Amino acid sequence: MIKELKYKFKQLLKSKKLNVFGAFFLLAFILLYASKLSQNYTENLTFKLDFKNIPESNVLIQQDSVVEVVVSASGFRLLPLFFEDNVLRVDYNTDITQTSNKYFWISKDIKPKIQSQMGEQVQILSVKPDTLWFKFEALAVKKVPVKLGSEVVFKLGYDVVGNFKIEPDSVKIIGSETDIKMINSIETEPFPKTEVHKDIDISLQLNLPENYNHLKLSSRKVVISGKIEKFTEGSVNVPVVITNVPSNVQLNFFPKTVAVSYYLPLQEYKTVKPSQFKVECDYSSIVENKQSYLIPKLVKKPTSVKAARLKQKKIEFIEL
Repeated sequence: MIKELKYKFKQLLKSKKLNVFGAFFLLAFILLYASKLSQNYTENLTFKLDFKNIPESNVLIQQDSVVEVVVSASGFRLLPLFFEDNVLRVDYNTDITQTSNKYFWISKDIKPKIQSQMGEQVQILSVKPDTLWFKFEALAVKKVPVKLGSEVVFKLGYDVVGNFKIEPDSVKIIGSETDIKMINSIETEPFPKTEVHKDIDISLQLNLPENYNHLKLSSRKVVISGKIEKFTEGSVNVPVVITNVPSNVQLNFFPKTVAVSYYLPLQEYKTVKPSQFKVECDYSSIVENKQSYLIPKLVKKPTSVKAARLKQKKIEFIEL
């Protein structure tokens, strides 16, 4: 774009018909704006706060984020200010007054600092707010667990053996006690891959909760790893065992066995036996819950089985 405009400007100057007109037009434009910029204007400028020399043991948790300054100056002096990020530097040691647990900075102390930044050619008419209030707290540390920020999407028939390993599995949050007490875990960024069917060993960033980016973490990354294998399903019939039956009670119940479906790595399928499962019903729950049936629960399964469930939800019984 710049090269094109430069080319067209040269062509304009070469043109005998247009070069005089163009020169006068440009001169008129410069004179007009020079005239306007030489006049005085009143403008509202916004200054962001930049804190310096905050003790390492303290953290700023609440502040008036900006200062609105009304100034008067010539257009030439004001124009550069609209192309700059106006920053007001606040020195913890020299600018802030402490009374009890409150910290503040009043406008009469702010004006000289702003004036020194802007120069004597700019007149400061007002500064708002009249008083800036701040809140500092002592730094606190809290250790929280790390969790995956999204589910891992596996290719059909594949899954992770056991659970994913997260290293480190927990991190320390450093910040004000008010902030960190609201956080009970830290999540990773979303898992970037789909159709996963191979072993995982990947580094992921940690994401602080929204509005808590000012907090510090002992680690910003974790490594996620896991062994991925092809999985399959199976089913076995397991005898039902009734527990906590009083000695003076005899029961007859049905069914005597229940089907257990399970999910495990394909290579472990042939190693599974019905004796590795155990299903129990607690007789004492009948009295406690006033039930007319027993509820079977799977209390034992092979370590190779990732998940298992009972196909039978109730066991009927009669007392003899």
